[in-house]
Amino acid sequence: MESHTSFRKFDDELIEKLRTRIGTSTSATKPQPFITMASPDAIRHWAHAIGDYNPLYLDPEYAARGPFGHLTAPPTILYAFDKRANGGVSGLPGIHGLMGGCEWEWQRPVHEGDEFTADAWIAAVEERNGDFAGRQLKITRSEEH
Repeated sequence: MESHTSFRKFDDELIEKLRTRIGTSTSATKPQPFITMASPDAIRHWAHAIGDYNPLYLDPEYAARGPFGHLTAPPTILYAFDKRANGGVSGLPGIHGLMGGCEWEWQRPVHEGDEFTADAWIAAVEERNGDFAGRQLKITRSEEH
């Protein structure tokens, strides 16, 4: 018995449809966040998930004596608030995408009780041709937090 898997592929029409979304906010299609506040519970779960056992994240008594007087969170907890925190904008449903990276700049630590929102939009759509995968798209995203 032969196994055949069919994958969706993008074409010129789909690329042009994606390009019409350049500069458009994703706030109308915002998915529900994984967490909504940097609560002690959320901070603890995230710290354990990434294997960072810093007592400023895990021990309220220790953190109370620390530089901020309360728990702070690992900076990467922002990933847990919203997938758009790393630029996710739902490019091409049904077509596999890879994240090539993102840049972060923190103005201050994430404090216990902080709440965040994120928005993202497509900044550019560039077609490429690669030896391994053939026709590819590089979708550049912009975020505001």
